[in-house]
Amino acid sequence: MTTHTLTGTWFISGIGEAENEVGILALLTDGRAIQFPSSTAKPRLNQTMRLWYRYESATLLRFSLKYGEEGWIRTIEETHDGWIMSDESGIHKFPCIIAPEDALPEWYPELLEKNLDRMNKP
Repeated sequence: MTTHTLTGTWFISGIGEAENEVGILALLTDGRAIQFPSSTAKPRLNQTMRLWYRYESATLLRFSLKYGEEGWIRTIEETHDGWIMSDESGIHKFPCIIAPEDALPEWYPELLEKNLDRMNKP
């Protein structure tokens, strides 16, 4: 996988409390990532994550809360309709499929911009 492959907006499963809950993960080309825990209703804002990401290898992605920090590793694996992100144990898997613009909730663009504005740039 390449940065270009994962850059974009994704529906991500497996992050919510309910089995059918789907979140949104935005990966920007500058290494910023915003994760909203719910895409079907207004997100739980106290759980929105503003992250930095970088590639460790073709199959490892590192996330951190602050630019340049060590953070944590996620394994990435391509699938026919997206990719799967797994924790280091491989037990927790988070399937990601591309989120078409017309399928995103109406609150998404505004909240994405607000969260990106709150991040300190390197």
